[in-house]
Amino acid sequence: MILISDHQNRRGTGKSTLSLQLANALDRTDEGITPEKAHISPEELMEAYTEQPPGSALVLDEAEAGIGSRDAMTHINKVFNRLLAMGRVEEKYLILNAPSSNKIDKGIKEMADIWCLVEARGRARVYRFISNPFDGGLYQKAIEELHWADISDPQLVETYAALTEEKRARLRGDEGEDFIRASEVEERIEKARKAERIDQREKYIVNMVDSLGMKYGDVAMVLPQDVSVSKERVGQIYRETTNNE
Repeated sequence: MILISDHQNRRGTGKSTLSLQLANALDRTDEGITPEKAHISPEELMEAYTEQPPGSALVLDEAEAGIGSRDAMTHINKVFNRLLAMGRVEEKYLILNAPSSNKIDKGIKEMADIWCLVEARGRARVYRFISNPFDGGLYQKAIEELHWADISDPQLVETYAALTEEKRARLRGDEGEDFIRASEVEERIEKARKAERIDQREKYIVNMVDSLGMKYGDVAMVLPQDVSVSKERVGQIYRETTNNE
């Protein structure tokens, strides 16, 4: 994984063009870098991580918007960390750029191999991340200076244009019919989990009463805490589930 940020947290210094050109140099697939391999949405990048073939290089542009340090414990960050941890199997190259690397979740930053710190448009200092196993610190070792020009490859121009349009769409709030906010996903997941727990509770109640001959009060005492109910409610659930008046 390569992390790209600006020395003075500036925008417009060529981080996106550098990301795409690095991805193009690293990608080992026949199709090269296409719009399907470059996104500003972590959700879409996570899909690409598993859908694109081995040897693909993927770009997350404006990474601080989706995996920022303030969201370090969100579902997206947890999944992203899991993807990076398994990335060796998928044989993927991942390039993330952000105005400031301080805005990227620390856990994700610790998984990075290379850091390109942009000093001026078209020029960056390249560092290798080194982890100290004794104090848990993360250090950087300068290895070279990198120079790049504007994109000229037609396919990269097309991918850059698609990224730009995606940014404009997000700014307009036009996220598309298939886009679901992370908070809404979490809410849906929690509702599904709750419904599943309730369904399991009903099955337990019927089984404990019918198969084990337990009384309603005894059943109420052994139910898991997150789905516990009174003995009166146990009886009501049993009668509703079995249609036994």
